[in-house]
Amino acid sequence: MFHNKETIHVKNVDLNVSSLSTMKAFYENILGLTLVKSEDKKAAYQIGDSDHTITLIEVEGASPEGHRAAGLFHIAILLPDRQSLSDFILHIHQKGVRFGASDHHVSEAVYLNDPDGNGYEVYRDRGDHDWIWNEDKVYMITEQLDINGVVSEHSDAGWQGLPDGSVFGHLHLKTHNVAESLPFYIEEIGLEIATDYPGAMFMSDKKYHHHIAINAWQSNAPRENNETTLGLRHVDVHHPAVENKDLVSPDGIHFTLSNK
Repeated sequence: MFHNKETIHVKNVDLNVSSLSTMKAFYENILGLTLVKSEDKKAAYQIGDSDHTITLIEVEGASPEGHRAAGLFHIAILLPDRQSLSDFILHIHQKGVRFGASDHHVSEAVYLNDPDGNGYEVYRDRGDHDWIWNEDKVYMITEQLDINGVVSEHSDAGWQGLPDGSVFGHLHLKTHNVAESLPFYIEEIGLEIATDYPGAMFMSDKKYHHHIAINAWQSNAPRENNETTLGLRHVDVHHPAVENKDLVSPDGIHFTLSNK
């Protein structure tokens, strides 16, 4: 219910990448995405059976993202259940992929990077009836994940690629300034504050724990040269009340809002 047509949520991101051929193995064999469209320098990958996608655009001679520039912190793929997360953890462990893991109370998650260093979170939500809200702020933590408990719930078949029911869970961005950027997400996109951390803000629609988050933990400058710099190029947001609207955030990140 947190990623349906009545809810504001991210449905696609465009990433500038250094090499499509290098990315292919990670996105297909590690993340388990399905290639649904391929052009000379562009590839679109479907998340499970949803209409959510991640689009890769190869940019020859692209500049690396500035170490302190705003941009992508991570893309988060939401799995339908704990068994799927268990299968994914065993899968990436068997593939020799380095990953981190955390329990956020609202969710259980693992973290990894693609070959260009773009961050990914793959997670499962606990039931929203177990989330704790206090004065309109959801309780979230970062603690060690009970890996043994999670992997004990693996399926007999094991990982078969992203299962049906997987969606684009949320998008976490680096901002040059939380206070300056926050009004854009509230007033222009229409999200509400779900919770805050020191140096970070988490925003959502329909009382989800977050659809978009921003932090200034590593960044203090806007993103520049969006079309020729590696990393986040464009964000498509489903908005039930907006037919089509292009926006640029205070961080220089390009958004399109649409109800299609």
